[in-house]
Amino acid sequence: MRPMTMIKALGGLLVALVLAAVAILLTLDVNRYKGTIQEEVQRLTGRKLVLEGDLSLSLGLTPKLIVNKARLTNASWGSRPDMVSVERVEAAIELLPALRGDIRLTRVVLVKPDILLETDKKGTGNWEMTPELPAVAPAPSTASAPAPAASAPAAPAGSGGASVPFIGALDIEKAHITLKDAAKGTTTTFDFDALTLSAPSPSDPLTLSVKGAYNAIPYQIAGKLGPLQALLGPASAPFPVDLKGDFGGVALSAAGQIKDPKAVQGVALKISVKADSYAGLKGLVPAEGVPPVTLSGDLSGGGAAWKISALEAVVAKTALTGSVAVNTAGPRPKVDAALKSPAVDLREWFGATETVLPSAPAKGAKPSQPSTPAGGQAKKVLPSDPLHLDALRSVDAKADVQVARLTLPNSMVLEAVAVQAALDNGRLKLTPAQAKIGEGLVAVTLDMTAAPAGTAGIAALTADVKLDKVVLGRLFEQAGKPDLLSAVPTSGTISAKGHGASVAALLASLDGAVTISMGQGRIHNSVIDWIGGDIFAQIGEALDPSSQRPPYTELACGEIHLKSTKGLMDWNKQIAFETTRMNLVSSGSLNLATEGLDVGVQPYTKSGTGLSAGKLAELLRLQGTLGQPRVGIDAMAAVGAVASVGAAAATGGLSTVVGALIGGATADTTPCATARGEKAKGGTQNSSSQSGTQPAKQAPTGPAGVLNGIGGLLKSN
Repeated sequence: MRPMTMIKALGGLLVALVLAAVAILLTLDVNRYKGTIQEEVQRLTGRKLVLEGDLSLSLGLTPKLIVNKARLTNASWGSRPDMVSVERVEAAIELLPALRGDIRLTRVVLVKPDILLETDKKGTGNWEMTPELPAVAPAPSTASAPAPAASAPAAPAGSGGASVPFIGALDIEKAHITLKDAAKGTTTTFDFDALTLSAPSPSDPLTLSVKGAYNAIPYQIAGKLGPLQALLGPASAPFPVDLKGDFGGVALSAAGQIKDPKAVQGVALKISVKADSYAGLKGLVPAEGVPPVTLSGDLSGGGAAWKISALEAVVAKTALTGSVAVNTAGPRPKVDAALKSPAVDLREWFGATETVLPSAPAKGAKPSQPSTPAGGQAKKVLPSDPLHLDALRSVDAKADVQVARLTLPNSMVLEAVAVQAALDNGRLKLTPAQAKIGEGLVAVTLDMTAAPAGTAGIAALTADVKLDKVVLGRLFEQAGKPDLLSAVPTSGTISAKGHGASVAALLASLDGAVTISMGQGRIHNSVIDWIGGDIFAQIGEALDPSSQRPPYTELACGEIHLKSTKGLMDWNKQIAFETTRMNLVSSGSLNLATEGLDVGVQPYTKSGTGLSAGKLAELLRLQGTLGQPRVGIDAMAAVGAVASVGAAAATGGLSTVVGALIGGATADTTPCATARGEKAKGGTQNSSSQSGTQPAKQAPTGPAGVLNGIGGLLKSN
């Protein structure tokens, strides 16, 4: 037989065989194989597959199998009977490669799949399946030799012993995926209106396009991913990622690679976020009040540990650089942040605010008094609401923040701001936080421990504040109020220790000290009135009711030196101010537990000022409470003040040193030096030139103090 004749005969035979195969397949009822398919799936997965609808098969070089209404049962401990249900599945397979054992699905379509992925309280996932291996018949038992152990190799859990086929294109329509974590009690939902994954071959990257919703927040993503085999099979080479998308109106992008995409480990991506509006992030971010954000950086890590390095962010008009790391593996999330900014303007975030100073009461007007609630008890000023600080125990953190220029909502400017903070199991430490302010320096050191979980307040607080040459006038100038205060360089320290469930309880336990020294400057009287309400207006009018009060007070110096022991603050001539018209010296007590006041102020006139020396000789006394203070300046109040010193010495009561102000009625020409504890000059008020070189004597307490006080008053009037 000639070769050509043989080729034609073989060709005709092949055509006949194909036609015969097609004829057989056309008459084949694939529904007859439902049982076989269900049994094979159960053998491979250990789960029951239920095929409720019909199966159909379309022929061609890429035959397509169609399955209608199928569901796969859930784990025995699952929260619902089915792990997966689907309205329709279409799978097209390449025929010729399949004859060689190379399974290639050119296209898989899932219509309305409903998938539940959940874990139990031990962390076991319902996707972890155990294949049903074929039973091994036991060997006959003999007395002389034990039966050999079955040596059938165990298939890896979840693998079913089958290789993962290549899928050229995956289309998902109207999918709903639910993620449930029983240990954390959380539920997350993903909806896919349309998802397409496609690749020409197993080694080619996937093209991704998806549109759907996450917890009802719309999103869309498009771009390139690594091969689908890397997602379905064992990890080998890094999995490339190049995606762009939109999440609730926030633009997102990510490019880089993932070492193990199935475990989400070894992530190394360059990411970017741009949010001009948050209206689409329902429930996640407030729609108003949050500034626009543009962010880029390098995202690395995986699982519980993540880090953004080379961070560049713009919040409103504020630029930030640095890094942020988060680790959720421990008992509390840990955050480690290092951030720098050339300028932060909080007016952009919270809006600009302006300090409004109330005007002083009109001359002769009756001073306002705080309202007194029913029962006759004056309302307390210090807040007694419980301090809820449980949030301090919910996260551990370290932060190193540096801002070259920080503008506060009231336009006050802080420069060279540096904050080093650490939070560990409810203990917050600043070591320290400092800034240049008003041409000077402020440094704050803080160590605070929140009360145990479930209780309110502060278990322990230690704070120290240091002011070095802070020019107060500069702060008013920055706030646009240069006419209210100028100069007044201020230095000092504030230290405090305490504990308590509220601000009031904390201050009632306070141990500490205040040491403030103020230099020369000019203060508008409206600032003084604002600081002290109308109390200072009453004082000014009571001291000199006949004179016109000037708008400014020229300050030569000021000293404030206070000590607090368990909330009781007292001072003896340790508050002093020297002005061009008079000097003021104060002694007194403030009980932070009861808010009780007993404060004496002794003014001393200066010659040529036109002030009434006789009036200024009287002791001015402030009593009552912080919420309802009372001012008295007559001689009987002075005698009572002195008498209270003797009583306090015997009983340990509140008033301890008020009467010392008028002992001997001496006029201290250098009260600031006296307040600092330096040797001061003294003399009588009306003849200071004769006695100004005599040292001031400490007024005796008890009855002797009363007599000296009365004598001083008589001489002065």
